[in-house]
Amino acid sequence: DALPISVCTVAVDHTPFMKPIINGDTFVVEGRAIHAGSSSVGVAVEVYRLQFPTRQKTLVCHSFFTMVAIDDQLKKANVVPALGLSTDRDVLLNEQYVMGLSLARKNPQDRLKDMIRIAESCDGTSPSASCRPIVPNSKSAAILEEAKLFCPDSDLECTPNKLKRYRIPFADTRTEANRVFFPQYLNMNHTIFGGELMRWMEVHAVQCGRMFTANKEVRSLGMYNVEFSDAVNIQDWVTLNAHVVYVHRTTLEVEVEIHVERADKKIVTNKAAFVIANFDEAGQLMEVPNGLDLKGASPEWLARYADSRARYEVGKLTRDRLSDAFNTK
Repeated sequence: DALPISVCTVAVDHTPFMKPIINGDTFVVEGRAIHAGSSSVGVAVEVYRLQFPTRQKTLVCHSFFTMVAIDDQLKKANVVPALGLSTDRDVLLNEQYVMGLSLARKNPQDRLKDMIRIAESCDGTSPSASCRPIVPNSKSAAILEEAKLFCPDSDLECTPNKLKRYRIPFADTRTEANRVFFPQYLNMNHTIFGGELMRWMEVHAVQCGRMFTANKEVRSLGMYNVEFSDAVNIQDWVTLNAHVVYVHRTTLEVEVEIHVERADKKIVTNKAAFVIANFDEAGQLMEVPNGLDLKGASPEWLARYADSRARYEVGKLTRDRLSDAFNTK
């Protein structure tokens, strides 16, 4: 007999919100499988706004989802068939997806070298010292010190943050929320739907940005490195913590973490990074008034800052290439 097979989301990445969708707009969501492993499937998702009255499609958002096949015990199942890529567009999307997957699986030192190589290949030149990626996903002081070698002045701080008049310690940017989830949020696996968790994380990332900027007119521009490490169950008491980890001229990045407590143990179930933009009441971008205080920050906070700076700088260099892949017909 065939085993009961379901799927769950384990990661979401490269999700820029390029244009807004206004209340009342008609939009189309398209998904296509562009990578297959033994138990996982990479899915490219695109959101289009239909212009009225021409009904011309405008790309407003795209993303890569990693889904895993699971059995009735919520264990991964190696049942995913081979996938044929029949169009140039699928091949391009597969290359971008696999590149991100490869970086995520490498150790921090090798990942750093690959990110620099990728950045160099985007425009044929070596990144300048001011925008050279520092270190992605590092949590150790040793890796942080190695990363400093890529900056001539051994300074991890970006220029816009240096120019801020007021500096706020990382720990003081924290916002926290708690909640329980009701049965309407259960998915087919009888755990909390990942889409509701992402919605909750974005709401509080924006709130964290509002508190940091003292401005209600902030909006999310993108979502990166969303991780689903463990399931959230309906009986869990769920805690969310958000911190500002990077500040540029008109944008900042907020890291959000969700954890639950089971048998007196803290279990991190979800993480994500959100890019937040600072607007005035007229809808124009304006300077973020505050910066982050790096003096006296712990190695962990400095590593998180470096991680975010790497995402920002490499994202600038690779954004056009990724958009071209999604826009290929």
